[in-house]
Amino acid sequence: MKTLKNYIYSQSKKQIRFVICTFIVLISMGCFFVNWFIYTKTPKDIINSLSNGIGNSIVLGDFFSIQKEFSSLIESKAFDQIILKIHPHYKPNEEIEISNIGKKIISSEHEFILNKFIMENLIDIYYYKKFEILLNGNENIGNIYIAKKIDLLFILSLYCILLFISLIIFIITKRNITNTYRNIASPIFEIESAINNKTNLEKKNLEFIEFKNLYSKIIESQEEIKKSQDDKLKIAELSAITSTIQMLAHDVRQPFSRLKMSLELLKKSKSHEDITKHLISISINTNRDILRVEYFLNEMLQGRNNDVLKIEEASLLKIISNVLKICFDIHNNSDISIEYDFLHSHKIKADIQKLERVFSNIVMNAIQAIPNKKGKIWIFTKDVIIDNTNYIEICLGNNNSYIEDEDIDKIFDLFFTKGKRKGTGLGLAISKQIIQNHGGNIYCKSCKEKGVEFFIYLPTHSLESEINYNEFYFPNSSKLYENKLYYQEEEFYSLYEKEAIKIENKILKLIHLSKKKTYSIFILEDDPNYLQGIISIFDDFKELSSYFKIHSFDNYNEAIENYTKISPEFLICDIDLNDNQKNGFDFIKKIREEDTLVKTCVHSNRFIKDDISLSAHVNSDFFIPKPMTGYQMLNFLYSYFIKYEAELDTWEIIPHLNPNKDKMALILDDDKFYLELWKEFMNDINLFTFHCPETMYDFLRSNISNKEKISCIISDFYIDDNITIVDLNLSQKIKEIGYDCPLFVCTNAGLDKKYLNDFDGILKKMPCSFSEIQSKFKDKFCS
Repeated sequence: MKTLKNYIYSQSKKQIRFVICTFIVLISMGCFFVNWFIYTKTPKDIINSLSNGIGNSIVLGDFFSIQKEFSSLIESKAFDQIILKIHPHYKPNEEIEISNIGKKIISSEHEFILNKFIMENLIDIYYYKKFEILLNGNENIGNIYIAKKIDLLFILSLYCILLFISLIIFIITKRNITNTYRNIASPIFEIESAINNKTNLEKKNLEFIEFKNLYSKIIESQEEIKKSQDDKLKIAELSAITSTIQMLAHDVRQPFSRLKMSLELLKKSKSHEDITKHLISISINTNRDILRVEYFLNEMLQGRNNDVLKIEEASLLKIISNVLKICFDIHNNSDISIEYDFLHSHKIKADIQKLERVFSNIVMNAIQAIPNKKGKIWIFTKDVIIDNTNYIEICLGNNNSYIEDEDIDKIFDLFFTKGKRKGTGLGLAISKQIIQNHGGNIYCKSCKEKGVEFFIYLPTHSLESEINYNEFYFPNSSKLYENKLYYQEEEFYSLYEKEAIKIENKILKLIHLSKKKTYSIFILEDDPNYLQGIISIFDDFKELSSYFKIHSFDNYNEAIENYTKISPEFLICDIDLNDNQKNGFDFIKKIREEDTLVKTCVHSNRFIKDDISLSAHVNSDFFIPKPMTGYQMLNFLYSYFIKYEAELDTWEIIPHLNPNKDKMALILDDDKFYLELWKEFMNDINLFTFHCPETMYDFLRSNISNKEKISCIISDFYIDDNITIVDLNLSQKIKEIGYDCPLFVCTNAGLDKKYLNDFDGILKKMPCSFSEIQSKFKDKFCS
């Protein structure tokens, strides 16, 4: 019996030794792999990832970028020293050292040694490696030498951990063997174990009761969390409903306001021609307002009855054609190219109205998401087979927009909206429900390079062939849609071009009056593509371009050094200058300290609210989002020459002038329809209308000597839908120029009380005569 015990024990000890040896070998291999990965694999991957960029920089001579890249690697402690030398292929006689950053570890005596380690002393040991830079995969154009300190403390720590783990394994294994020995060798242990089991059972019963109580508390907590989440969702729904009602009230009010003013305008019309002219403009604008309201109402009402489908044979081409007409009818001022590729062969069986709702929702979102409504939309279809079922795949995509990865799965959630000023969070949720009710599927993909794409899969369920593509109108531009839909607007369609020509001719006249031959435009822009875009604007204005000389710079310091030498009349400045310390606002602020006459324009593709405030803070005359159009450039140039306007025989910018009256009123509104109405109603005073604040500021500055003639200024509350005159600090700007005449805000929206101190009164969005305003606000006008 004793011999058996000894045999079992000896076999157990052998197993312990085997396990310990196995763990030591495995952990040693792990330590070796960690060291290989840190000191060999990682440096190689870093250099290989940078090799192509460094090679291109060497060919282009852009050693500053290389220096900057190496500095970041040293600062991140990826290496202790990096040396770049150009291959003798460029300098046959010797290697040229381009960059040497970090500790001075590698010297000339180390450069061609075979050993991979450099030892400065017993403690500091460095791993050394040479990498070749290959151009186009085979041409060696230089070498990179790197040195990285070997962390002896780290290596020692690894092996200490190894010993510690081995010791723990030994103790655990020994304990298990001892327990086994006792179970086999001692019958008394069984009795003792039985007694202990009874005690353990009692303990386990107590533990079970504790676990049961804990489980009950967890269940209660989960129920409370669920209830809290439900309450949160209800609050979000109520908030969305409130916001939706507010937006609906605003949009519903708009067509009625137009109709009310239009009726007044028609009453004042003196001839049949005037009535016809007004009716065309009224009908177009009112129809668009009604379409917006219908679109908004449908978005809310569709959520109530999506489960009931009215299935019928339908042409997908006809549905898409109708949707595009509606969408570009509402967004009639867009400049979007459209690409089509219809490869499906059959019609579908579907609820036509509901599918139109889905497609219009996605297309409308695309139009609203494209900055400045200038971009591209594509619509592709094709036949696919999924699980032995025939489907049509519809791809609706647009460029110049992006949905964040964390939002891509939320966009189909009810009440989720982001980035839309008038979003309800209903549209895509309803669209997904409609598609699923048709037995289909919908999902979204987004990447910054391409844009956003929605893929819709609908089962065919039809044997009837699709209608011929040529039977529908599918233009390649949204502008062509507008031209097709609104033949009444043909005379207004070229208004943009005509206005540009008018401004160009005006500038040419004023240039002749100024008697100066050349004007300088100073541009600070680090993006060569945008710079070329600005320069190319003058290609459309050949005669005007001969009077302007462009000086461009791509960094802050160089621009500062050359500004005084050039002394320009115009300054166009980007915000982001690829400089961590300085930006475009800093540059304009610096220039304004010495030059208060130069016309300045902040030019950026960020176009966020804070940028507009900062632009005003540094006294920039204009803020124009990228890309700048020819019309915007002409307005910017014209702002400089307006001071010569008085020398012309007539004021061409005055749309409605009554020479028998001394007093003047200024109207600021970004909606030309309202400006035309003001001209009709306010005929008892000289009237000046403006659709952008900068032009009005220039007018005020040029007429400061006659400021007492300006009786009042009337402004719309919103400029460009997103920005208010409070954001633009309009009241303060007018006072800074030197005017203290009454400032009235014209709006139908209920304004917060905090805004009331900025204005002398509030007018409804209904143009009227000057005498009516004077009568209503008697205390605001001097006798």
